[in-house]
Amino acid sequence: CGSDFFENFDFFHEGKSHKGQGKFFGPITVEDGKTIHDDINTLNGNIVIGSNCKITGKCSTVNGNIEIGTNSKVEELDTVNGNIALGEQSVISEDIHSINGSLKTAKGAEIKGDVRVINGVIRLVDSTVKEDIRIYSADISLTGSSMIKGDILVTGHAVFFLHRHHNRKLTIEIKDNSVVKGCIIVKDHHAEVKVILSGNGKVEGEIIDAEVIRH
Repeated sequence: CGSDFFENFDFFHEGKSHKGQGKFFGPITVEDGKTIHDDINTLNGNIVIGSNCKITGKCSTVNGNIEIGTNSKVEELDTVNGNIALGEQSVISEDIHSINGSLKTAKGAEIKGDVRVINGVIRLVDSTVKEDIRIYSADISLTGSSMIKGDILVTGHAVFFLHRHHNRKLTIEIKDNSVVKGCIIVKDHHAEVKVILSGNGKVEGEIIDAEVIRH
């Protein structure tokens, strides 16, 4: 179990957009059923992807939310100061990165890469993360039959402009029939982490340096 928590944790890759388009200002909406072979980037605006869409690039916003509709597919999501909501049966084919915002999923959502969050809340409902969840300061709730196929990692690494917060109290709740296939690892001695297991919720790997509460 375990790896370098925030290895290559780069938001927006300034000057390195892999399809070369510019950023826009304000809200962006993609209508139901549309296919876009490009990145979608904006400042000070929300990105709303309708149902049954396919975006082969990355969606990223600063000071805005991202909403992905039912049965839509997007390559990657990045937010700073904004929330992310995934609709039913939506698929993110790579990673989700978030600073100062929540991630919430609906039934059947699938994230094929990592989820990396600094200062936020992660709430997964009947959803799957195929790799790791890596957090600096975030509470996590797994409900229904959610599954994390990798690890949940809590890091003390300060990224870019962020200041270290001492004695952070974090909660990881694994409920119903949810499961973490890997480990839960706390590397930061400033983080006080409680892992709450209820119903048939379980962690198949080790739980390291966290308090375990069973309901």
